[in-house]
Parts: sequence; structure tokens; C-alpha cells
Amino acid sequence: MSILSKTWLRAWSTHPNLEFRVDYLNGNMKKVDSIIERYRDGKIPIEKFELSNSSYSDEVFPLFDKWLHIALQNSVKDIVFGAKDIVFGVPRYTSYTLPIFTILAAKSLRELVLRGFNLKHVSLSSGGVANYNSLRKLCLSSISLDDNMLQTLLNRCSLIVNLVLEYCYGLENI
Repeated sequence: MSILSKTWLRAWSTHPNLEFRVDYLNGNMKKVDSIIERYRDGKIPIEKFELSNSSYSDEVFPLFDKWLHIALQNSVKDIVFGAKDIVFGVPRYTSYTLPIFTILAAKSLRELVLRGFNLKHVSLSSGGVANYNSLRKLCLSSISLDDNMLQTLLNRCSLIVNLVLEYCYGLENI
């Protein structure tokens, strides 16, 4: 039984799909942080990284940046990031500056799903003129963005085959 337990523990602790629901009020951030750091330290590949926040605390935002950075370093292919419990499509993370161009620069990234962010205040010049040719699917839900940001994303991610826009605010022409 101890052999099976060790094998099972090793398999479970290196699973390539990570899904976290961070709750600042319940304090599970330290647990998530230790798991993510273990993946970083062990250079364990991450296939899918799903992260949602169930509280409105801005104190978790620096950890979001850290965790995204680690996932990108570990060759993540799919990222699902944002609130699962969006009400009427209103962006929740209005004070968080999503590092969208850093995320898109990951050569391994194939699918990006974002929920509840404000992309209007992201500087278009921060992305340089690079093209992000690995992304195949982009899903934006309850996102605040303008026509220039959408055009920039589409121009720089020229190999997208699946684009989903749900409850996106600020767009006048598509």
C-alpha cells in the first residue's frame, strides 16, 4: 500500500492541469502559492492553468502576476483567468492591470480565456510590435476594451481560429 501511495502522491502532485479558486477571505492564497512555487521549483510543465478570484480584494493582484509568470515559465498551453461568478457581464477587476502582452508573448500559449477585466487602460505600446503567433483561441467575456485594443489583439494574434466575445463593453465597430 505504501508503494501505491507514493506513486499516487507523485502523480497527483505533478498533474499538468491546475485549477484554483482564490478566496482572500478564507486565506487559501498561501496554499495556492506553495503549490505554484513547487511547480516552479520542480520545473513541472503546466498544460492548463485556471485561476479565479472569489473576493474583491486588490491584495491578491501581486500574487496573480507571480502565478501567471510561473505558469508562463512552465510552458502553459491554456489559460483561463478571471471571475467565474460574473453578474450581468460587469468587469470585476477594474483596478488590476492585466499583463496581456506578456501573456500573449508566451510561445507555448494556445488558448486564452479572460473574464471580468478592464483592458481599456492597458497601454498598446507596452506590447511593442511583436506578433503572437501561437494563440489559436481567444475568449473575452465581460471585458471592457475599445476598438483599438481589439484591433491590436487581432492584428498581433493573426493565427486565431476561434474568437469569442461575450458582454464586451466599449466596442463600437467590430
